[in-house]
Amino acid sequence: MAGCERRFGILQIIILSLVHSATSSTDLSPKFKDFLPNVLDRHIKVSRHSSVVIYRKPGEGSPLGDVVHELWKGDKQNFTSGNLNTKLHYRNPSTVPLLRCFLGLTSHFDYTDEPSKHKINHWLHGLARTLEDQLQDATETLVDKTADNYKFTVVAFPDHARHSEIEEMAFQVTAENLNCKAYISHMHSIDNRKIRLKYNVNEVPSIIIIYRKDTTKTVHHFSKQQMTVLSLDIFIKSRSLPVPHYSLAMFERDVIKSSVRIYTPKILTFYAYWSPGIYGYLSALNRTIEEFCDLDVEVHFGLVDITDDTADSRKSRNFD
Repeated sequence: MAGCERRFGILQIIILSLVHSATSSTDLSPKFKDFLPNVLDRHIKVSRHSSVVIYRKPGEGSPLGDVVHELWKGDKQNFTSGNLNTKLHYRNPSTVPLLRCFLGLTSHFDYTDEPSKHKINHWLHGLARTLEDQLQDATETLVDKTADNYKFTVVAFPDHARHSEIEEMAFQVTAENLNCKAYISHMHSIDNRKIRLKYNVNEVPSIIIIYRKDTTKTVHHFSKQQMTVLSLDIFIKSRSLPVPHYSLAMFERDVIKSSVRIYTPKILTFYAYWSPGIYGYLSALNRTIEEFCDLDVEVHFGLVDITDDTADSRKSRNFD
């Protein structure tokens, strides 16, 4: 199945097949060997890079299982066979049989059409086209081009110990925010050293966010202690608001010690990503901005990120 080999050369994903149904004929026998749930979990964690896995409830087969088995026989290098041989796994859907594609821990896609080899192949090709950009390894050219076109470019530099966790972190954050794209720069990839030198990445694991505002781009570093889904998400959401950002030093210089003759009142929100209720404060600020604009009130708004000065491990710099 040459087409399948070419497809999964681009999109290496895990496919999970729950081939068990009350309507299955008794003469349909299972086609795969047992696969333990803990082994399945390990495959799901690295499913952005591993091959295809089939699993089902043992002892019973289905037409869907037979079709998937035919695909597996034609491309054993990209399909790893197995089935679930214990109680229902916590990842099982409520309806079976089902063909499921996992892309890491946070994303999965279900095939809901009839068990047709042609239709399943078409579905897989469609997934490959849709998800291909998530599986590209970061290159210097790709990161530069993305930073010129997106407001936020997330580049993760995972180590071996937290590889899948850091990948999921980067893609989860970009999936939940607009104008945002993520790449992974693996330790042994061709451009890893060039990217790290260009953006001054001295620590692995770590994550950087390239933030583009108008024609100016800055790179912000998140160390292994600070890179969490929360810290990355708050960084992006806070800078998506239509207000200027201040560090504590900038606040003192531009607000406290400002020498402008005609002073416009400012409403500033001081925050840190770890603050309780931070999402509520950002939402309230956004609503206030909209209401004051509707009333045509002459007042300026701003955000003061206190971690810009208190956290030595996160730095920002212009690189244009």
